[in-house]
Amino acid sequence: QDLAKARDLYASTILVSHSLGTVVAYDVLRQHATGYNVRTWFTTGCPLARLVKLRQCTTDIGKIALPPAERWENLYDASDVVASALGKAFSYPVHDVHVENGSGIMGSHDYWRNPAVAEIVAKTLK
Repeated sequence: QDLAKARDLYASTILVSHSLGTVVAYDVLRQHATGYNVRTWFTTGCPLARLVKLRQCTTDIGKIALPPAERWENLYDASDVVASALGKAFSYPVHDVHVENGSGIMGSHDYWRNPAVAEIVAKTLK
């Protein structure tokens, strides 16, 4: 619903998703990416590679293609128990960016407290 609203209001959309939200966004975009104008998709704390490994997620990217999405940026902390690099799991050109968010299970999964993550997203918004 929000993607449809953004499509109607703006020439392009930057989608930012986190953790389980990346799985929901992946499912929506796989089926309907051509209906939305997502220029860049940021995944943070994304468990999709683990779900692929467990055969709970397909690597068929469906309607996620070039275009409509121009970039898929995956930000992950190697110590985050949920997240990992995605580039090897998908045929789509995912740009994996390793970041260090903090220590401990919760610290490593808290992407929005990391100034480097905010800066990467902010550069795209400019």
